[in-house]
Amino acid sequence: MLDWTVESARRGDEAMSGEQVLLMGVARFASAVVTQGEPQAGRTVWRELPFVPVLMSRLNLAYKSIGYDVLGVADPDRRTVLVESDEAIMSASTRIVHVISHGSVAEDLNRSRAAANPEHIHMVPACGQVGNATNVSHWISTAHQRPEPTLFIVDLCRAGRAARLSELTRVPDSDRNAWVIAATSSDLPAYDGRFSEAVAEVLEQIALHGLDTSPSLRFVRWDRVTRAIQQSLETLGSPQRLHTTPVDVSQELPELPFFPNPRWRHDQRLEKLHAVEAPVRAFVADLGAEHFIDRVGDHFVGRRSQLEWLATWLDDHGIGGLRVVTGAPGSGKSALLGALVCAGHQAIIGAAPDIRTYLTAQSPDAACALPTRCWPPSTPAAGIWTRSWPRWPLSGTCPPSPTGPGPSPTSWPRSAP
Repeated sequence: MLDWTVESARRGDEAMSGEQVLLMGVARFASAVVTQGEPQAGRTVWRELPFVPVLMSRLNLAYKSIGYDVLGVADPDRRTVLVESDEAIMSASTRIVHVISHGSVAEDLNRSRAAANPEHIHMVPACGQVGNATNVSHWISTAHQRPEPTLFIVDLCRAGRAARLSELTRVPDSDRNAWVIAATSSDLPAYDGRFSEAVAEVLEQIALHGLDTSPSLRFVRWDRVTRAIQQSLETLGSPQRLHTTPVDVSQELPELPFFPNPRWRHDQRLEKLHAVEAPVRAFVADLGAEHFIDRVGDHFVGRRSQLEWLATWLDDHGIGGLRVVTGAPGSGKSALLGALVCAGHQAIIGAAPDIRTYLTAQSPDAACALPTRCWPPSTPAAGIWTRSWPRWPLSGTCPPSPTGPGPSPTSWPRSAP
């Protein structure tokens, strides 16, 4: 087991090599009972948390595995909590603050609910005495004023209070610099460090495969990490439900620099594809940007008749109607649409012009099979629908053109059998 000690001195002359995590955990608490005596009035007896040292060791390795330096602080008293939390929040290099202990609210201090602030949650230090220094909600409010974003991972009973501070709920996601993942809701307990165990497991998965995040993204997305932690909690059999910083689902979530993606590679083309506006980016993501780049851009061949038929429809404003691309699984529906969209959408052409050049160069007259009219960035790319339903198999001929013999679009089935 690692020997966890406070090493504040190393923050002076010896600079940290990179971004840092402050990891504070309390396993043992000073007794509030005088030997041979009665509990002192107004004092709470906090039971020991024997699972904390093992969790601290695992989390230390897990954070290091994704590139962080870790400052571990075991069993800090109130003054140490004050010093370490303040230095972490004010430091430009500390990106994550992770705490494990008991959580204390005003009711624990024999204060009435009317006198309590329902948004305050305290980390109980080893001395058992809470105060302004141990107010996690205050840390979060302070961190929001800093120029760099900080993530607080809070494993305390009733930790959800820290995730829903009213002063921050009015702040747009793009302007928020304090983010929270809390072990449980504002009025329920956390159990035996299960939340931190789930966090450690997800960090280990990120180190292995980045939760399958695209290599074009430098960081694993917030929603992917929080869902993975909740799923891990459920696998561990815990009834806890995460409370996290609420986000505006109607807006694009900003890139949050908390969980580095080990699969990331610097590729200007991929980065440009992920920088296009949201509707097009969603379409690219659904089909897989890597599929566009690695398969369509270098290996796509054939399908001339299908491309020409679809390109004619896209180019002609007067045709209208719906087009359905069908085929058995693996027959190339996504590759066909990828080629069509990559070759015809302005935003994607700007990000990866070589795809259209490659498709055009396959044969001297190949250009006639591509859209001649480039759709502006505002054009939705979701007007083409694919299903694994072989009405017109891609291995055969094209479906009848609506301008020639055969069924018109209005006579096509409304749903697959």
